Amino acid sequence: MNTTQEILTKLQTLSEDDLDAVLKFLINLNIDKDNKVNDISVTYCPHCGSISIKKNGHTLNNQRFMCNDCHHSFSIKTNTFLCHSKIDKDKWLDFIDYELSGMTLKNEAHFLRLSVNTCFRMRHKLYNAITEYVNSNVVLTDSIELDVAYRKINLKGTRPENMPRANKKRGNRSAFSGVSHHKLCLASALDEHDNMIIKVVGLGSESFEKCKCIYPFLENINYVVTDSKHGMYQIANELGATLDKIDSKPTVKRYTTDNGNSLSSMNQLHSEITMMITKTHGVGIKYIQGYLDFLTIRKKINYSYKRDDQAAALYNLIKDTRSWTGKELSNQKLPISLKEAYYEYRYGIFS
Repeated sequence: MNTTQEILTKLQTLSEDDLDAVLKFLINLNIDKDNKVNDISVTYCPHCGSISIKKNGHTLNNQRFMCNDCHHSFSIKTNTFLCHSKIDKDKWLDFIDYELSGMTLKNEAHFLRLSVNTCFRMRHKLYNAITEYVNSNVVLTDSIELDVAYRKINLKGTRPENMPRANKKRGNRSAFSGVSHHKLCLASALDEHDNMIIKVVGLGSESFEKCKCIYPFLENINYVVTDSKHGMYQIANELGATLDKIDSKPTVKRYTTDNGNSLSSMNQLHSEITMMITKTHGVGIKYIQGYLDFLTIRKKINYSYKRDDQAAALYNLIKDTRSWTGKELSNQKLPISLKEAYYEYRYGIFS
């Protein structure tokens, strides 16, 4: 019996898991024969999944490839975070490191030798990639803290012809005090494993219907710590979890539940949202979800990695997300309805 027959006979005795491992090994073989690729980082066509690929020249010093089955051309960047970016990976890692450090766009542009506009687009490509990662991968389990926060609607960056209300000086009070339809409602949750989410769920006071949008991020929840908001009670009941609430009394300020649990971690997270908005002089409503997701992932990475490894860790999380073009960044949908907030003014786009 020759070597090939011995291998085939042996393969027939392997389990499905072992066969999958062998297949992955063969795909990643570093060979250069019959037009196969000796680049271990490119093993299949991103368009059809075929492993029959060959080299197809260079573009801007980037190796391109051709699929022998679907005949599409592609590079190592195709369908990845870097696809529509002319900035190389090393400079992206530096940029991510500066973002984790909380640098301003002006300082990032100085150290990277880029324009502020380029850094602005890089920031929102990064934040949108993080949002995609959060929506697909973040799951909270076991015991959670659950609460809501409210922030003003910021129309920063909106063109005058697209304004639903008159311009006002930054920092001025809203026409409505307290919680109203002029405030964003942010549903927040974090678990004992340092996983956390913050989602813009609508306008005005929280409700069960609004907060249901965080359900996809919750799995096997058995304990919910929250304050005296009726919508939070309903969520705990829907999850089938034990509810531990901080009772609200008109004469006594309570900070803990009867079991001694508190929302201290959640309150710290809400304080960081306020500091982030203050530092950036306001976050436009179009981009606020990206900022919130970046805040949560930065906290998670800070807990899990040493400072020198954090930029690479964040890049590895988002490297396989799709890339956003400049046009897509400009045309992002708003997370809330401006008509619901400002139609009563009959101004601008609602005149």
